[in-house]
Parts: sequence; C-alpha cells; structure tokens
Amino acid sequence: MNGRPVFVIDEFLRSRMTKQHTTESYWDRRLSRTAEKLIAGDKAGKKLETILKRSCPEVYQQIAENSRYPKMLGLWGESYNFDEHARRRIVHPAIVQLIGRIAGIEMKGRIVHAGLQHTYAYLFSLIDTPYGFKRERWVETGLEQGLAVDEDALGPCPRQGTLLSNATYLLGRIAFRGRRKELAVLRQHRHLVDEDLLGLPFRSMKSQKILERFRAPSESGKHRDVTLHTDLVRLPFDKQTAQNASTLLAYSIVDQSKPSAQLITAFTVTAASVQELLRLKTGERVEINVKFNAHVEGIDRNVVLGNRSISSLK
Repeated sequence: MNGRPVFVIDEFLRSRMTKQHTTESYWDRRLSRTAEKLIAGDKAGKKLETILKRSCPEVYQQIAENSRYPKMLGLWGESYNFDEHARRRIVHPAIVQLIGRIAGIEMKGRIVHAGLQHTYAYLFSLIDTPYGFKRERWVETGLEQGLAVDEDALGPCPRQGTLLSNATYLLGRIAFRGRRKELAVLRQHRHLVDEDLLGLPFRSMKSQKILERFRAPSESGKHRDVTLHTDLVRLPFDKQTAQNASTLLAYSIVDQSKPSAQLITAFTVTAASVQELLRLKTGERVEINVKFNAHVEGIDRNVVLGNRSISSLK
C-alpha cells in the first residue's frame, strides 16, 4: 500500500474492533480496561510496556512507529494534563510517561506533548467530562462520516498509517494553510497517511478562522508575539452529522519563540458551539483566554489583552 504502515490484524478480530459499534463499543471497553491494568500495574511496580504490548499491541506499535519521525512530532505544541472543565487530571501520569518513553519524548509533569496527549493518552483517559470521555473523538465515527473517509482512518487502529500521523496530516492541512515550511513537513510524511485523507479536497473546504494575537513574556525579559488559531471547518459530506457535530475545530498556535507553528488539538463541535465562538468580541484590546488545555509559556492560563479577528476562508 505505497509503503504506508499497516498493522496486520486477523480479519475476524478487526471486524470486532470496528468503530461502527457505538458508545459502549469494543474499543471503549478494551481501552478502559487497558488503562485500569496499566494503573494497577504501576501501583504493583510491574513493567507497563509489557502490559500495553499484551493488552493493546496495535496502539503500542503505532506509538513506536511515530518515534521514527521527529519532524512530524515537532509539528505539535504543549498542553496540560488537566481538564479545565472537569477540573481533574485527564490521564494517569504513569500512562502519559509510558507513551512518552515509547515515542522518545519526555512526558513528565503537568505540561506534555500535545500530539501524544490528545491522541494516544486520550485513548486511555478514564474521566467523564461535561463533553463525554476524551477517547470518544477517536472511537466514534462522526468525524470520518463527515469527511467521507474510511471509518477507521482516525481511530485507535487505522488500516493505513497511525492515529497520530493521520491526525497530524488532517489538522496540519487545515491549520497550516499558507505556511510553506510546515506543509513541506506534511508532504515529507505522506507515506504515513491514510489514502482517503490524502484525497480530501482541502482547498475547497469551507471554513472560518478566529485569530487571537497578543504579546507574551519571554525568559530573556523581552516580549514575543503569539497568535492562537481556531479553524472551524464545515463537515460537508454526511447530512446525518449536520444536526449534531457538524464542524471540525482545529486549534493551533504560532509562537514567535518556536521554530514552527504548532498543533494543539481538534474535535467536532455543534452548530451552537460554533455560533458561540463566532460571537466573541473582535477588535483591539479584547480579553483572550488560551483554550483547550493548551500551554503557552509565560501565560499559564491567565486572561490577556490582545487583538481578535474572525474571517471566512474558501
């Protein structure tokens, strides 16, 4: 399949793992049980790599595969392992650290790699937030239906590529529009991406962008420019999603102190949520919050004053 990573699984087993099964699906049960085993194993002093290999070998293989591509991992920023709405830690620290070790990126403390956190770590989150379980965005099929791609393309076990490589390409093509350096990295990693995602008509997707610009302090004492990007992309292909989660929200940051723009997270939102975001006050010296558990050095979730603009893109 054009050199794309494909994790070979018995077809009968794969049929049981399909994302079409809803809320209490095979993957829901399997991932939550694996998380419980990992937490118990940590308390007992067991080797967590062994537990993950036995309980979810496909996920383990994906994380290890991603470790070979540091440039792709470098397209992601940092986030907190703490949910601002549930007011709780999102993923057990031992699981976060395990994922980091396998991927070759240190994941200790409250600030972690956003890509690994918002994909693989979220699969093993046990907290129920006001918006549901964190893994639902990857276990349920609404996003794939809305994009008209393979139902497992953005799931725990894609037929082609990995969850992280597929999510990076999808979100990067949306968030990095017009940014040559970042798009070049995506092109270099096309062989890791599901063919359905490669064929999406990104240029014709209808979207709206919220830009929030402000100045943040640096370690040197000087201030630097930071811009928060919220891209709202209409999911045009499946009418069944229109009354529920009809828009994909992609959140990214352009920080003057970083070598490239950085992805933070993505999830589907309802039309009501979109309208709430679009009603935010625009103009100069408006209050801006860093959202969706993102970390910006020197801000630490404080409200800052800056400039906000909203535009439509074609």
